[in-house]
Amino acid sequence: MKLILMRSFFFGLALILIVQCGSNPSNPAPKVANGIVDLREWDFSRYGPISLQGEWKFFPQNFSQTEGSAFPSEFRFPGVYSKENSKTFGTFYLKILTNTELPIHLCIPRFYSNFTLFCNNELVLDNGSSETNSGIDPIFKSQCMDLKTKEGNQNEIELYLFASNFRLNYFGMFGEPKLGLRRDLERAEEISLLSHFLLFGALVFIGMYHIGLYSQRRNELSYLYFSIICILIAFRSVSMEEIYLQHIFHFSLQSFVHIELLSIYLIVPLFSLYLHSFYPNFMHKNWIYLFIGLSLLLSALTLLSPLELKYRYVLYIQVAVILLILLTLLTLYRAIRNKLVGSYLFSFGFLILSLTAINDILLDLTIVSTFYMTPLGLIFFILTQSFVLSLKFSQTLEESKRNQIIASENFISVIQAKKEIEKLIESKDKFLANMSFEIKTPLNTIQKYAELVNNFEVTKEVRQTNKDIMQNAKVLNYFLNDLIYLTELDSGIALKNTNIFLHSLIEEILEHFSAEIKKKKLEIKIEYKDDDYICDPESLKIAISAVIKNSIVYNRENGKISIKIFKMGTNTILQIEDTGIGIDPTTHSKLYQRFTRGSSPDVTVVFGMGIGLTIAKTITDLHKSNLIIKSIENKSTTAVFLLKKNYFE
Repeated sequence: MKLILMRSFFFGLALILIVQCGSNPSNPAPKVANGIVDLREWDFSRYGPISLQGEWKFFPQNFSQTEGSAFPSEFRFPGVYSKENSKTFGTFYLKILTNTELPIHLCIPRFYSNFTLFCNNELVLDNGSSETNSGIDPIFKSQCMDLKTKEGNQNEIELYLFASNFRLNYFGMFGEPKLGLRRDLERAEEISLLSHFLLFGALVFIGMYHIGLYSQRRNELSYLYFSIICILIAFRSVSMEEIYLQHIFHFSLQSFVHIELLSIYLIVPLFSLYLHSFYPNFMHKNWIYLFIGLSLLLSALTLLSPLELKYRYVLYIQVAVILLILLTLLTLYRAIRNKLVGSYLFSFGFLILSLTAINDILLDLTIVSTFYMTPLGLIFFILTQSFVLSLKFSQTLEESKRNQIIASENFISVIQAKKEIEKLIESKDKFLANMSFEIKTPLNTIQKYAELVNNFEVTKEVRQTNKDIMQNAKVLNYFLNDLIYLTELDSGIALKNTNIFLHSLIEEILEHFSAEIKKKKLEIKIEYKDDDYICDPESLKIAISAVIKNSIVYNRENGKISIKIFKMGTNTILQIEDTGIGIDPTTHSKLYQRFTRGSSPDVTVVFGMGIGLTIAKTITDLHKSNLIIKSIENKSTTAVFLLKKNYFE
């Protein structure tokens, strides 16, 4: 991958050098120096237009068509004149030496001021009102016109450009003035227009593409931030470079300034969010909060401040840009050291962008006299980031495929394990069924022999032993029935739909436990109203029996059991409350688990297996209802059946 990137980079660099060498003539292009440019050796038909960038003469705070009227200073185009007192005006002067007989054409790019242009003392262009004291808004647009040589001297053209700007502290030309034949300059203008809108379309397309990626992977915020940055730069490129949108929508000066400044203020926090989303472990969130806070503050100041003060806040965002560059370089260094995906390409693209951004900051501060390079740096950075995000997406896709393969293998393992478990459950059910049958057969025989002994006269000791045998056989038979029924529940049972009266069902259950109730001298109280309910009577009887049995065996002597049946909306409520020993808190959380019983002595003294409530809960769930147990230790227990209507639908 590194070898491919290096080859691509050097191939592109070589291609640029070849094109550049092929486009330049053998003799170097003349430069503007000390307000004069000598084009007498320049063939416009052969070499094409020439840039008039360089040192023009500048007469600050003076409008005059007489060159020696004031002591001039040098002003380099493209460039800006900026002072604390932004209410400034002056005259730019250039002498062109030429011997061409062809009519030549002058194009002046976007000028951050009003100006009037005189060619050989004749007014040829009026771009707004240039005055020595005015509050008129400057007009920002490109202008082109034909130039004529000086009368009496066919080899000279003198240009006097009177410019004034009393609303902004920027004063100058953001581009290269060009001189050449009309057809060549018009062709260059068409190419520039095409390139700008091609760039606009490409950036919007890239932004929309990554929005599409984000819609599919919402956890990848880097796609979202990158798409917003692309779209923001796209609209900035057609509203700021040649101000095409201003020609269409006729922005006011204040709207233009807001677009220019707010777009800068937004890009800084957006880029910090993008960087953090890419390498969250190497960049602290506090930096993001700092950049967002600064952006919001500068945006508010820009919107609320007078026009003359708006550009004064740019210095703070420039400091923030430098801080963000240093922070990004540190983050990328850590990413490279940890060999993260795309870190080398990310660093290379950001390095180019950083150099162009630093160049533009120095140009704004008039420390250097180059040209604005940030648009080129942004284009290069966006292209590299698109490739980095593609690598990230590819890596994510590969990980997804690997996870799918692993998931498929795990799914197969789960299916196999499920089959094994089903076999074990089937074996367990068969074992329990066989064991129950093998135990119940001799158990029934023992019960019959015990009942037969009661028909004979035997000693008191024998009769008591026989009674214990019958009682234990009865309890054991009861538990075997519960165990067999629990196995049937696991295998699945078919419920019937029969309309019954719950109080009748409960009376049958109480009749079954009448001996135990009488033995403990329990007081039973039943209250019911509208107790008809459609259910499977056999299974619901088993569930209610398990709860009532617990209320009996764990109750105190002379205790109470209160049973209430009533309607609540479409549901039927069955509430069973006793005055028994209650349930200790450690057991309450696992009441419905199989073979779970309390650990208190009052519980362990009662013989049981801990599956009664498990059966009751399972049956209640089959009826799409609920069983709720509330208990206060050493005081009471309340069981509530919330029986829902039409469970069978």
